[in-house]
Formats: sequence, structure tokens, C-alpha cells
Amino acid sequence: MDAEPSPKRRRVALACTSCRERKVRCDGTKPVCTACQKRGSTACVYQVISSTAKYQSERAYTQSLQSYVQNIERQAQMSDDTRPVGTIPDVQTPEASEAILSQNAPADTVSPINAMGTAIPMMDHVSSTADQFYGQSSVVSLIQQVVPTRKTARHSSGSILATPKENSSLLDETFSLPPRRAADWLLDIYFHNVHVFYPWVHTHSFMKAYESLWTNQDTSTNNIPDIGLGGSNCPSSVFSCALNAIFALACEFSNLDFTEKTRLSALFYDRIKGLLHIDLLDSGSLCHVQALLLVAQYLQCTQYPTRCWNIVGLAYRMSLGLGLHSMGNAQEMSAIETQIRRRVWHGCIQMDITVSMTMGRPPTAPRYNVPLPDTIDDEFLIVGMNDCRQPEEIFSQTTSYLENLKLIDILGKILLNVYHGDKSDRGSNGSVRDLEAILQLDSELASFEKALHPNLDWNNRDHIESKLLFKRQSNVLQARFLHLKLLLYRPTFSLFCSRDKTETTSDLPRIHQKNCAVLCVQAACNLIESLERATAVDSTGVWWYGVFYLVTAGIILVLADSDESLIASFSKEQLETAWGNCLQALFRMAQGHSSARDYAIALGALKQRAGSQRINASQSRAPSRARSQQGIDDQVSETTNPPDLVDENDLRIANIETDGSPHDIFSPLLQNWETGIEDIMLPAHLLQDIDEGFSLPHLF
Repeated sequence: MDAEPSPKRRRVALACTSCRERKVRCDGTKPVCTACQKRGSTACVYQVISSTAKYQSERAYTQSLQSYVQNIERQAQMSDDTRPVGTIPDVQTPEASEAILSQNAPADTVSPINAMGTAIPMMDHVSSTADQFYGQSSVVSLIQQVVPTRKTARHSSGSILATPKENSSLLDETFSLPPRRAADWLLDIYFHNVHVFYPWVHTHSFMKAYESLWTNQDTSTNNIPDIGLGGSNCPSSVFSCALNAIFALACEFSNLDFTEKTRLSALFYDRIKGLLHIDLLDSGSLCHVQALLLVAQYLQCTQYPTRCWNIVGLAYRMSLGLGLHSMGNAQEMSAIETQIRRRVWHGCIQMDITVSMTMGRPPTAPRYNVPLPDTIDDEFLIVGMNDCRQPEEIFSQTTSYLENLKLIDILGKILLNVYHGDKSDRGSNGSVRDLEAILQLDSELASFEKALHPNLDWNNRDHIESKLLFKRQSNVLQARFLHLKLLLYRPTFSLFCSRDKTETTSDLPRIHQKNCAVLCVQAACNLIESLERATAVDSTGVWWYGVFYLVTAGIILVLADSDESLIASFSKEQLETAWGNCLQALFRMAQGHSSARDYAIALGALKQRAGSQRINASQSRAPSRARSQQGIDDQVSETTNPPDLVDENDLRIANIETDGSPHDIFSPLLQNWETGIEDIMLPAHLLQDIDEGFSLPHLF
């Protein structure tokens, strides 16, 4: 069969400049010819050389643009038809429109640095890594000694960080906003209930970017330094992700009923997942770290502990990549850049140590000498000023954040020295070192308490300003301080309360064990008293921390009740009052968060079972079983019914019958809380097993 003749080459009126220079065949396709597309070149320019060619080329080029625009309009119309009524797409600025049209932007950003930290020593490649941190051991650092990095403007464009979702269309449902009034309300809740304790974003810059979502004005951020959310180098998808995390957090503090609160939080979280793309791994910026911290903070009150752990780890790694732990180029930054970077870095450390505590894992972050942020309120951090200061006559709202960071530093030391230290040496020398570490950390806590500013000093409340915020911040600091005291002595407390006291598991003198155990119980009582007083006037912080503290302290009381020698160090009235206040605070918090009620009921059942086990054990050791079942019922009723707390339905649920089975799900907990030290916090699955109907968040 004769071969089919090759199709006749179409003559083109004008070849592109690149093909003419390379002397290759050009098919004249607009706006980029096939040859340039194959070479990956976007610089396909048609230069007119004659009047006839000019006419034909312009006509073809105009037709191609018209076809392209019509295609975009059809896509926008289809997206608009499927958009829910009442949602507002983020397509109101020239930058947003340009993002919709930028279909040819690459989805992934290829770095000139490979995974081993090496690079071709070219000026362009070295200068392109200026926003990333490569330490002294990397090859990049060696190359930079030969080819110094060019100083570039810090107001870089965020286009290289654009996600596929952002490039496809900002009309997507994930970019939808609540009605303006609702969105403003949620933001107000966030800044008055979360930001005052975790100032990770610059309020005024963030609000300016938020306002731009509702206007048609060109609100370019090119004149704002890279301060993360609200500054330059912040893609729309990242800002929307952070905004939805803020909305979800605000729902948790709102006065919405539980069903509506759960529904809206789930809605915002679904949008977060749609905006949290895998290409975050390719690069990062300060706004990425801030968004990840906000998402992780929301996940703390959900049933996704592993997601929270991993997102915190990603934020910490990304902050290292950005060099937030190194202030070597601080002289090139403005005051607002320096302060926000410090806040975000210490926010990563704070979240890393906190989730390490809640999940019983050693902290990831080593110690870096990064200065704490200055006590300057956002309103005095002004863009363009190199010397921002807080007026001396105005007490800064960020002071409590700095004090909290000091407590986080002590918490990290407790985890490393008391919980995750070297367990290989458990002889007398090791026990002495353990005791010395405990005493040293207790001394640091005492020094912290003495150095508090009068506006935050819970021991001298008469000097605290009448401003409700400072009272709340003081209450939060006190709760965290007392929890650290409890956490410091808890391993020794558990050892002292171990059932089998004939086993020698430590050379620490018994008297020292008892002293530590007494201090642990005292800290639990003080913690409960503090939280009960704070919840009575609605002057607390993040609710899930309050629930966690109360449940932890409640279990300490349950375990203490199993040791007669320990009970003798306290009056019966003191322990009963602490127990009643614990349940009362939990049921009070349950008015806005139903899981607090479930934990209160579970604690009551735990105390009931512990009391039954103790009575059964004493009966088995006695020569006669003179104690009657009525006595057991009286004991159970006395320990589970808080005074004036709950209605009859709650009490019926709390009085869960014990089956007397030798296999008690609480046995490991009552024998030694530290069995398998990984469960550093309350093992939530034990409470979950009490009643399969409970839906307990994995706060622990």
C-alpha cells in the first residue's frame, strides 16, 4: 500500500521571533506556538514585519483572545450557577481577576536546591533562595560564600506560592464567606477570646485584608512588609484557610446552641481541608505558618489528635525553613516584621510543647535563643516605623502572652527532665538527680510567681485593673501555673499511690515520695478552686484547656482517695469541697460545651468504681464481712452527687452500676497512672469505655 502523502504544511503569515531566530518551523499558533510550547517557553512574541502580515497576524491573535475570554466567561457562569445563595466569592480585586485568568501558572514550584541541600552555583539560583533558611552545614551556605546573595526587596509576590485551587477559580465554594454581619460577629469573638491569648497575627493588617474581601477597591499589599496574614506574600487561598480557621474557633466561643455550633464548625473545617493543599510542602511563608497554627489550635478541640500533631509539626518545620529561629538578618527588617516573626516562632514552640504534653511525646523543638517578643500592642506596631514602642502609661495586653511563654519554657523542662529523661539510670544517683530536678523546677515556678506584674498577679487581686481582660488573663495564667505544679509532682504521686507498695520501684525515700504526693494533691485542689471561681464569673480562657485541667485534677483526687496515709494529710472537708467544685465547674461549662457534662459524668463513675474496689479490697482482707451493701450504696451516693449541681437525670446517669468484675477497665489507671508513660495525659479511651454513648473529644 502506498504511503499516504504527508499533509501539506500550512503557510503562516508570520512566524514568532523565537522560531525565526532558531530557524525552526513555526505553525503560527496564538498566543504561544507549538514549538515554543514544546520548549516550555512562554516568551512567544510575534513581531510585525510587513503591512500584510500585520493585518493577518492581528486578526488571528484577536480571534484567539476572544475565544479564550469566552471560555473563561462560560466557566465563571457555570461556577456562579452552582454557588449557594448568600455566599460572596472573593473575586473583587484586580489581583483576584488576574488569578482567575492565570491558567498557565505552574502548580508546583521547583526549587534550585535539591533535597540534599545542594545547588548549582549560579547567581539566579542563589538569590532565589533568599526567603529560605539554609544553615552553615548546608552546601547552599558554602556556595553563598563564593556567590554572595543579592539583596532583594522583601515585598515579594505570592504568585509562586499560588495553589491549584487559587489558579483555577476564586469562585469555588471553598472561598465563600458568611453574610457580612455574621462574619464580623465571628471575627469579633475571635479577637476578644482567642487573639488576646495567642496574638499570632497583626490585627490591623489582617482586618485591612479582610475588609478588602468586601470591596472593589484595589487594596494591594505590596507596600506592606512580609508580616504573614494581611501582609505581602500572602496568597488568597492561605488567607481564606486562616479565615475559616478563625471562624471555626469563634464558633466554639459563641453563644450558639450546640447543634448549630457543631454544624458551622464542621462547615468551616471542610473549607479548611479544601484550602490546605499538599503543595504547602514545596515552599512556605510566614502566612503559611500562621494559618497552620490556627488550624492546629482549632483541631485541639476536635477528635483529630493526630492531625493536630502533624500540622503543628509541619508549622514548626516550615518556620525552621524560613529561619524564624535565626535572627541573623534582623537588622534588615522593620520593627513590625521582627515582632510578628518572634510571635509566630514562639507560637510554634508553644504549640509543639503543648501537644507533646497532651499526647505524651517528647517535645520536638530544641532550645534556640530567640528573644521573646516585646510587650507592644498591635495598635502600636505601625508599618513603616523602625522604632515601635508601647506607651509607658498603657499596660500591654500582650504581657500575658510573654508570661505564658515563660511557663511554656518551664513545661518543656518538666517534660524533658521529669517525664522523658534518661530512664537507664534508676539507681540511687538517678533518684537523687530526679529529686534535684523537681526541686529546681519548683524553684523556677516560685520565681515566676513572684515576678508577675501586679495586673496579672492572682495573689494580689486588689491591684489588678478593673478591666475584665486582665482578670481573665490572670485566671488563665494561674490555671496554667497550677497545672504545671500538678504535672511536676504527678509521677512521684502515682508511684506513691501504687497499690503494691511492697515493690521497690524507686530508691527515692518514702518520705520524699509522700511530700511530692501531698504537693500534687494540693496543686489539684488549688487548680479546681481557681477554675471554679473563674467559671462562676465567665472569666476563663480557651474552654478545652479548662476541661482538661479539671478532669486531670479530678483524677488526682480519685487516686488520692485510695491511699489512707495520703488522705490523712488533708481534712475530709477540703477534699470533698474540691471534688464538688470540680464537678460543679464542669457542669457549669457544659452549658456551652456538652462534652464537659460527659466528662463530669465519667469522673463520677470513675470515683464510684474506685470506691467500690477499695471497699471490696478491705472486705476481702477482713476476717468477717460485716460491712453491708447499704454501706456501699451510701459511699457511692456520697462521692458521686455534687451539691446543687445537676438535675435528677444527670444523677441517674452518673450513678453507673458496677458489675464487680475482676477485670476492671480502670485497674491500670488506679495501679499506676504512669504505666507506659506515653499516656502522660488522661487516657480518654478509659472514660469512653464507661458508656459508648458518650462522644468525648480527644483533648488528651
